[in-house]
Amino acid sequence: MRFPLDNLTYEIDYEFLWGSDLLIVPVLEENATQVSTYLPQSLWYDFYTSALVSHGGKNVTLNAPLDTIPLLVRGGSILPMQEPSATTTLTRKNNIYLLAAADELGVAAGELYWDDGDSLNSYEESLYILLKFNLSGAQLSGSSAHWGYPGVLTLGKVTVLGVKQPVTSVFIDQAATGFSYDTINKVPPSCLEGKEAKTLLYLAYYHPILAHGSETWIWKKRLQAAEMSILRGIENETRRDRIRDGLEETLKRKRFLWLGHEWRIERLRNLTEQREG
Repeated sequence: MRFPLDNLTYEIDYEFLWGSDLLIVPVLEENATQVSTYLPQSLWYDFYTSALVSHGGKNVTLNAPLDTIPLLVRGGSILPMQEPSATTTLTRKNNIYLLAAADELGVAAGELYWDDGDSLNSYEESLYILLKFNLSGAQLSGSSAHWGYPGVLTLGKVTVLGVKQPVTSVFIDQAATGFSYDTINKVPPSCLEGKEAKTLLYLAYYHPILAHGSETWIWKKRLQAAEMSILRGIENETRRDRIRDGLEETLKRKRFLWLGHEWRIERLRNLTEQREG
């Protein structure tokens, strides 16, 4: 629940939160092009223009053209997004975009949950990805809270709202990258463009702002998901542990932990067959 201590919100029935970070203010009067509403105490940004609308705690009047429903983003949130396609299957193939809306302290946080988009028990079976994002000052970082699905996510663009000082440079993994900056709304609407548009969204070992996941690290995550899938098919826990231990011991002797990725998966399958045989 958001804003439980703001008693001015208790009887409001003409606006609603979608989740905890998007405030939708529908127009309920015919031919109206503006709508008056109360905003709870928080920074609120216009979703369409990225402009700061209000610090909250008061009534405001929002522009509402006939083809637009006012939509506000709460300061302190990070929203993963995708451009829509004709179907959800096609949409899943599009790049991921991050919209980071800073609060009064320049801080924001958000999560991305991702699975195959079809199975019913992905969460219960741990077949999903959970990424957590944090904005603090001039640093945007991400981490992997869970990686149990061998999917590939591509980061297309990062937009940061509420930047108070002019942006002079943006770094990804300590390397400068191109960006643009909105001098009117003080928003860098496209921090990652050009060649950076295909940056892989592997964030557990990322440096501040965002960074490329190394090839070794990417294979590590893919292998972990593949191994989890193979080992999950073995019901006996003791047998699972023996197979996993046997693989790790073999890897120690080989002296390369993740570089032999194809060999690792093949070795795991062979060990499984040997143990079950």
